[in-house]
Amino acid sequence: MAIVILNDPVAIATLGLFQDGAAVSAPDAPVLSAVQLTTTSIRATVNGDDGATNELLYRAATAAAWTSGGSRSGDGTKDITGLATNTKYFLISYSDNSGVFSIPSNEVSVFLTDGDIVIEKGLYAYLTNESDITDIVSTRIFPMIVPQGQSYPAITYDRTSGEHEMTVDGESGLVEANFILKCWATTYAGAKSLADALRLVLDGFGPSTMGAVTVNRSHLSDDSDMTPEYEGSSSKVKAYGVAFELQIIYQETAATF
Repeated sequence: MAIVILNDPVAIATLGLFQDGAAVSAPDAPVLSAVQLTTTSIRATVNGDDGATNELLYRAATAAAWTSGGSRSGDGTKDITGLATNTKYFLISYSDNSGVFSIPSNEVSVFLTDGDIVIEKGLYAYLTNESDITDIVSTRIFPMIVPQGQSYPAITYDRTSGEHEMTVDGESGLVEANFILKCWATTYAGAKSLADALRLVLDGFGPSTMGAVTVNRSHLSDDSDMTPEYEGSSSKVKAYGVAFELQIIYQETAATF
């Protein structure tokens, strides 16, 4: 019996644990997503087989070799720190079940900007650091829709508008962004409970920071029940939803000419 690991995602996909000349059944490939956390760090979210250890690899776009980003037991987030700003990074993951490897996950890329103040990334970074939220949804916080195959409860967010403040000298850098936040769960009570947890961490937040974003204030308003999501064309409810309107006033880098 031999274990072969090479610094190459193709090797991970084609080599692994062999016993008596036959490949042992491998775990399913994990699903990977990632966002910029700070100017020098990335937060990766891995979802893989239950009980497996998820290994993370990354490399700069200019590098040929993959570097270990560490591992975590089971699903969740893993931060990669000490990276270079203004650099594009590629990330992949694979599951290791007692020495039996999956094929690589989907490859994702993140461009680390110097002071990335994108409010969507800041909102994600903030919510995934709040235990009152992650205890319910883990890191299942997505733009616009819950991806196919993901479980519930979950949160989605849609940016509906944004107003950039102008002064006589040009843009001030102050932005008023409006979102619709949707709380999804398999029961009506679960959706209501998630909505209440979200209200407590967002309503009246600030002045503080969300990720790399300086937030003056956030405010929730106009919560309402949504039409349930159904399983295909059947009458079985897949998820109940509660929606909030969210306003975030924050600072961005003002345009200069």
